[in-house]
Amino acid sequence: MTNKFTVTAKAHTDMSAVDLLASKCEKSNIELSKIKIKNLMKQGACWTKSAKPERIRKAKYEVKRGQTIKLFVDLNIQEQDMSELKCLHETHHYGVYYKPVGVLCQGTKYGDSYTILRELHKRMGREPFLIHRLDKETSGVMIIAYTKKGARAFSQQIKDHKIEKTYQAEVKGHPPESKRLESVIDGKEAILEYTVKKKLEKTSIVEVKLITGRKHQIRIQFTELGFPVMGDPRYGKGNGNDIGLQLVASKLSFDDPWRSGNFVTVEIPKEKQLF
Repeated sequence: MTNKFTVTAKAHTDMSAVDLLASKCEKSNIELSKIKIKNLMKQGACWTKSAKPERIRKAKYEVKRGQTIKLFVDLNIQEQDMSELKCLHETHHYGVYYKPVGVLCQGTKYGDSYTILRELHKRMGREPFLIHRLDKETSGVMIIAYTKKGARAFSQQIKDHKIEKTYQAEVKGHPPESKRLESVIDGKEAILEYTVKKKLEKTSIVEVKLITGRKHQIRIQFTELGFPVMGDPRYGKGNGNDIGLQLVASKLSFDDPWRSGNFVTVEIPKEKQLF
C-alpha cells in the first residue's frame, strides 16, 4: 500500500458512509479497517463528490443511491501537539494567536485535524476565518477572525498594507547592516526591509519588516541576496541545521477596526523570539 491514495465509492443502495467505504476497500484489497476509516473521516479526509464538495465527518452519514464519496488517505500525517496554539490578544471579532512550528493554518483534502482553523473551531464551537497564513515550518503571531465582519475588515487592511508584519530570522553569513530588498515573485512586486540585530560567528540575526506579503517572500529574497535563512528545507545551499527553519513572525501591529485610534501591537512571548 502506498502512503497516499484515494478511495472512491459509489452507493448502489442507501448505506452508511463507513460501510460503503469499507466495502469498497475490501473489494479493492485495500487494508483499511472500519476503525481506521472512521478516524480518517473524523480527521476530515472524506468528501462528497459534487460540484461543491463537502467534508463528511460522521461515519453514520447516509450515502444515497447513486451518490459518490471519496476518502483521501495520507498515511504520513502525524499527530501534532495543539496545546502551544495560544491566544495572545482577543476581542469579540478576532483573536491574535501564537502558531507553533509544524502546525498548518488550514487543511487539505487529506484532512484538517491538526490545523489552526479546525482546532479553533473545536475550541469555540463556531467556524473561524483565516486572514493570512504562515508556512508550516514558521512559528509566530497571526490574526484569526471570529466573525465575517472581522474577516472583511482585516482583509481590507491587508489589501491596503495597513497591517505591519515584523519577522526575525537567522541567516547564513553576514549581510549588509540594513537594506531594502525589492524583487518580483510570481509576477508580483515583493518588498521588505531588514536590519541586522546580532552577528554570530557564521550567521546573523535579522529583523525584517514585510512591506508586501508574497508566498515564501523572506526565504526567497534572502536566498537571492546570498544569505539564505538557516534551516530552510527548500531555499539556499549550505544553510542546513538540526533545529529547523529559523524564521519567526514576531510581531503584528494594526488599527483595531472597532476601536477608533486604538493601535494594537502584539508580540510573541520573549522565549519564542530569536533575540
